[in-house]
Amino acid sequence: MSAKAFEGRGGSVFLGLSQDYAGPALFHAMSVILLASLFATCLGMTNFAARYLQHLAGDKLMPSGFATLAQNGSPTRAVVAQIALVLLGVGGAGLLGSDPYLDTGAVLFGVGAVSVVLLQLIAAIAIVRFLHAHRPARRSQWWSRRIAPLLGLAGLAAAVVIIMSSFSTITGKSGIFYEVLPWLSVVAVVAGGVRGYLLDRRFDAAGDDTVAGKYT
Repeated sequence: MSAKAFEGRGGSVFLGLSQDYAGPALFHAMSVILLASLFATCLGMTNFAARYLQHLAGDKLMPSGFATLAQNGSPTRAVVAQIALVLLGVGGAGLLGSDPYLDTGAVLFGVGAVSVVLLQLIAAIAIVRFLHAHRPARRSQWWSRRIAPLLGLAGLAAAVVIIMSSFSTITGKSGIFYEVLPWLSVVAVVAGGVRGYLLDRRFDAAGDDTVAGKYT
């Protein structure tokens, strides 16, 4: 297959190739599968993000109103807040004439990738810190409790650096705006860490042992 087959197709390269080489039946089948998978992904991420926001609010890291549950146990306020944020971002991009797939979708997928790997990196740091506080009782545990977690941490740190430095390549966009955009995830992580530290200090000063030390 020559490189010309990929030219001018953008994000629909595989759908276009399926129509060219396998006929319209496979093209339509792949289109339906793609839409169904995107819907399932969005539905799952909506539930995940809403629950995440609810628990952050319950831990006083976000406004407490988002921790409220409906009678059926669903985080309604968190879901509404998330939908409003999505409508604001996507709607604003649409009003500016941004292509919903090639522009908005590509950039949001890139920011999402940065954010997910950052969360994994934070979890890896927490694991290393926890295992450091609980030293292995036997030499045979050094690999599973020391070396392997550190290798995983190093790999995730390298992944963050690669994604951040290659953000323009991942999204297909260039310019100062797209170079700064992935750093918003880093700013959010730092801001969350600072807020958690301040909350720890406040609860520690108030003598609340049930909460003090929870965030750091």
